[in-house]
Amino acid sequence: ERVPLQSFEKPVYFEGCMPIEELASRGEKTLAFGALKPVGLPHPQTGERFYAVVQLRRENREGTAYNLVGFQTKLKYPEQKRIFRMVPGLEEAEFFRYGAIHRNTFINAPSLLTRELDLITRPGAYFAGQIVGVEGYVESTAMGLL
Repeated sequence: ERVPLQSFEKPVYFEGCMPIEELASRGEKTLAFGALKPVGLPHPQTGERFYAVVQLRRENREGTAYNLVGFQTKLKYPEQKRIFRMVPGLEEAEFFRYGAIHRNTFINAPSLLTRELDLITRPGAYFAGQIVGVEGYVESTAMGLL
């Protein structure tokens, strides 16, 4: 069960940040690609490649909380809990925050910014990061450093 779209929302998603249920609806094997692709993670005993993996990212310094990488979703919270408990190793997990979809705001950088990343109409007003259209932590940081 999904959170219904609001009247102003359109079901259009960026291919690089697709809701997990949207990926699943595209076919059984779709989940073995993208965020769940098991590249570089061989089975520790057999060396075989897994079908798919769930990547966990450490959330806090203590290492007591992790998030599921690439699990953007519009699933309602009870549905997330039910489905995520199907993942081997997460059957007894305690979920302290559930997933959601976020929308990135961006500007038409090529038409609005100079090569130095300031506004054409207001020199000295600089933009960097996701708002200029780059994606990812490293890319956003690099834009700020430039």
